Amino acid sequence: MKYVLAQGYRGSDGKNKVKIIKSLGSLDDLKKEHDDPIAYFTALAKSMNVERRLQKKTATIILDMDEQIKKDGVLRKNYGSVVYSKIYHELEIDRFLNNARRHEKHRFNTEAMMRLLL
Repeated sequence: MKYVLAQGYRGSDGKNKVKIIKSLGSLDDLKKEHDDPIAYFTALAKSMNVERRLQKKTATIILDMDEQIKKDGVLRKNYGSVVYSKIYHELEIDRFLNNARRHEKHRFNTEAMMRLLL
């Protein structure tokens, strides 16, 4: 039996899919390299998940504070709702509302309404 490190995700079509990150080999071969291969690769998978989440949630915005806004230009930058949107998605309110909507027969998107109210 071959062991692999795999990551589950939801594809653009809404179906669950699995992406193989790394092929590890058979348990007998892994026991030759590590005393407890299951514990070792479980810890490795957890650290890879933490690293992936940190990379996914990091965003950098660079603003030039000395830049002058042109009076005749349309270069407005409104970052007011970005903070609330970040909190909204970190709390996974959108995911909760979409999951709850699946069990109801509404003709409207409750998650989109909540986002607009935010």
